[in-house]
Amino acid sequence: WNVTARMGYPHVKVHIDERELTVLLVVDASGSVDFGSGDTSKQELAAEVAGLLTFSAMRNNDKVGLMMFTDEVEKYIAPDKGRKQALRIIREMLAHKPESPGTNIGAAPPDVGGCQAPRPRRSAPRRSHRTRHAARWPGRVRRR
Repeated sequence: WNVTARMGYPHVKVHIDERELTVLLVVDASGSVDFGSGDTSKQELAAEVAGLLTFSAMRNNDKVGLMMFTDEVEKYIAPDKGRKQALRIIREMLAHKPESPGTNIGAAPPDVGGCQAPRPRRSAPRRSHRTRHAARWPGRVRRR
């Protein structure tokens, strides 16, 4: 109220939540990843992209996990934080040899380990009934 009275218009403080997100990289590890154009295979390219995403998430203090699948889930690394986790994910992706040549994307469930999309949160307080009539506030404040 004091800030609103001094400024002459409603002051709204916006709150930005700090939240810890969980990133789960779901990667196809079937026999088709051995193919590639030039010197780079799909497996190496996928590891490079995963490394980029992993280090980006690490910089934001987020957890990162990995799930590699063919026609079944072959490797699962639970989400965790830190540089060791990021390097482990890249190392596991480059060293992984698929047990099965087939692919079944249905083997990769979207809610592995309870990692589901978070519900959207409000980052600002709700407007009160007084905010809708903000044009009338300066006159009311001056009269007091």
